Amino acid sequence: MSELPRPLRSYLHDLAVKDRSPGFLLLESEGELMTWGGELAFYGLTELHQGADVGDQIPMLDAFFPLDEEGMELSCVETDAGVAADVHMIPDGKRAWVLFLDATEEKQRQQTLQQTANDLRLLRSKYAKLADRCVEEEILLSIQERGECRRISVLFADIRGMTAYGEKAPPGKVFRLLDMYLTAMTQPVLDEGGMMNRIVGGSVMGIFGILPSKLPPPLQAGRAAFRMFDNVRTIEEARRGNKKDMFDISIGIASGQVFLGAMGARNRKTLNLLGPSVHLASHLETRARPWEILICENTFPEIDDLQPRFSNVRLASEGGCASLQAFSCNMRV
Repeated sequence: MSELPRPLRSYLHDLAVKDRSPGFLLLESEGELMTWGGELAFYGLTELHQGADVGDQIPMLDAFFPLDEEGMELSCVETDAGVAADVHMIPDGKRAWVLFLDATEEKQRQQTLQQTANDLRLLRSKYAKLADRCVEEEILLSIQERGECRRISVLFADIRGMTAYGEKAPPGKVFRLLDMYLTAMTQPVLDEGGMMNRIVGGSVMGIFGILPSKLPPPLQAGRAAFRMFDNVRTIEEARRGNKKDMFDISIGIASGQVFLGAMGARNRKTLNLLGPSVHLASHLETRARPWEILICENTFPEIDDLQPRFSNVRLASEGGCASLQAFSCNMRV
């Protein structure tokens, strides 16, 4: 490639570093500081010592030396002085250069975009909650004051290992992962005409047969379960390089008569369900293996085209519960 004309080189230079307070370090391959220059004081880098390890003087660089052949770039990191900087680490034979460029404008731009995204998310959440509350109020009004019996399907789903992970990982990271997985698990319930009744930690409870639908509740619940696993697969594909932060889910579904009614204070009533099907769905979920759906005998006859995916199983007695006939679908197959 021929050399660019000087005006273009000058233009590119200004485009890259003009008004960005460039500062540099020159290091030995193992990270010993040889020399430095530029506007390092802008980044709070003033007490530097020749021959000393750069990681001892600038902790943010400690993990990157010796530098590999491809170099490294850190975008919009904050120095100890509170200045946002783009940090470029460039190999040069047995030496390495570290270039600091001011990223204050980029940080401000990201903060503005993040604030806009947060505002939009809060707005969507506000109207979603308002809509959900209106639907719930209509349902509560439609249920007799003393409660009533209905035939419904109950789905329990759990993120396996999330509780143990949450005890060790940073809270912010746990929150982001939990939000990602819970969204993947709750949206199918809503899409299939169900209602979210409970979210506790990494577990969700959805109910089908309350909202009007042309489909039988067992089929709605079964379709929601399959869509949950599709969503989790999508998460796995997107996070293929972060296998330590990926989780399995398990699902239990039971169908039958339950007693439901509005309980709580007059202006804060919530929908509550009582009956064996609720406990059975929870029990099936706890007995399910990772990537398994367990459904009860009452659910299986009404899941239509999903039936071939399930096989008849006998669950041995456990924890005081008698042995149980169920149907299993291994979603890893």
